[in-house]
Amino acid sequence: KSWVTIVLETVVIPSHKGFVAAASDTANSLVELCAEPGSETLEIARERFAELVAAWSNVEIYSFGPARINNLHDRLFFWPDRRNRGLRQVRRLIATEDVSAIDIASLKQKSVATQGLPALEFLLFGSGSETLAQTAGDYHCRYARAVARAIDDHAAALLAGWTASKGHAKAMTTAGPSNHIYQTPDEA
Repeated sequence: KSWVTIVLETVVIPSHKGFVAAASDTANSLVELCAEPGSETLEIARERFAELVAAWSNVEIYSFGPARINNLHDRLFFWPDRRNRGLRQVRRLIATEDVSAIDIASLKQKSVATQGLPALEFLLFGSGSETLAQTAGDYHCRYARAVARAIDDHAAALLAGWTASKGHAKAMTTAGPSNHIYQTPDEA
């Protein structure tokens, strides 16, 4: 096997699978939190988020290939945000209770800063997050749940971008004159 294949099979793909699993666990914890708000379910959601961030740290370095498709890298982690645009946008959505942000399809059409890890971090730990343990079905929780679902979808799309039959892993392992991305194995 080539070193590219070995790296893909032992590091890149498993790291992305771990990220998908953590994203799914986080999304499920938000569903539970919104259904049964309380300090225990909030703590579980926060723990799952910490696991998600750790899993993200294993894949964030791959900001090429699938991460560039549909701006997935920024959708997952809009950073640096030197002007705090993301935080302002998230706060505005909460303040106005913009119902389009709790619909996953509509949320994905909004700014990348309102649908990724930094947004979910603020929703789980920032000002107003204490309401997550108090009120069933409130806007804050429904928005956090939508963000977690968007992250889950984006993580799955990122993995699919690597593993699809014509995905980026295939492009990296089939370098040659007919490959429009990698002309030689050294480029891969």
